[in-house]
Amino acid sequence: MIEAFRANKLATQEIPAVIHVDGTFRPQVLEEEDCADSIAPYQLLLKKFRDITGIGVLLNTSLNRRGEPIACTPQQGMDIFLATDLDLLVIGTTIFRKKYEK
Repeated sequence: MIEAFRANKLATQEIPAVIHVDGTFRPQVLEEEDCADSIAPYQLLLKKFRDITGIGVLLNTSLNRRGEPIACTPQQGMDIFLATDLDLLVIGTTIFRKKYEK
């Protein structure tokens, strides 16, 4: 995540959430042949997301609120999740989803 690249028109249209305000992004590429067993679940998630959406990109960002340190424990992650408008939080293989009343 050290190098930034200028986003092309397709990236700006298809994956706008990963494009910075200056028009750049910092991709992290996962090559199948380079994957260790420890990241196999993440690779599977990428594949499933691509199968569903047609886009093989996920946004990877730090979990923190403005002006606060990055969450380092599951409890800190849950505290942020409950205090913000995030819809989902995944910790390991557990998915936490907020239920909204209509």
